[in-house]
Amino acid sequence: MADLKETPKSAGGAQVFNLADFRKNPKATRKPSAEETLRNHTRVFDLLAQHILACARLIATLDEPGGQHG
Repeated sequence: MADLKETPKSAGGAQVFNLADFRKNPKATRKPSAEETLRNHTRVFDLLAQHILACARLIATLDEPGGQHG
């Protein structure tokens, strides 16, 4: 197995891979478990739902008659 150094994580929790290392050994990455995949999908859908609600609130605020949007 390849020498896997500690990989930095971005704010979203996704792993960052060195592209050169990946090309040398494409099997260096592991397949996430079903539980991890479900957790990631749940997190993504939750963030998407929050974004849609925030957009709906913004549209409702902008549609208010006489409102100051300044």
